[in-house]
Amino acid sequence: MDISGSVSALREKRKGNMDQGMNFKQKIVLIVMDILILIELMFSIYLGYRNQENITVIFLKTYIPAVIVTIIIGRVFIKKLRSQEVKG
Repeated sequence: MDISGSVSALREKRKGNMDQGMNFKQKIVLIVMDILILIELMFSIYLGYRNQENITVIFLKTYIPAVIVTIIIGRVFIKKLRSQEVKG
């Protein structure tokens, strides 16, 4: 098998995984993640607003780490809640 055959086989495998969709529990985790990210954004803006001189530094020091942690934990939960038979 040549390289192009391997690449096309990998694409088909990934496409099959993407076509599965998400189950109900995974969708709930995604909604909770979205809400948490919005809350983190509002909180970071609030903290920056309280200290106008260092608004950028405060925003970046609070928002970026919080979002990274939220996304990592969310991905772990979504992978953990993956089922074999997912209905779209």
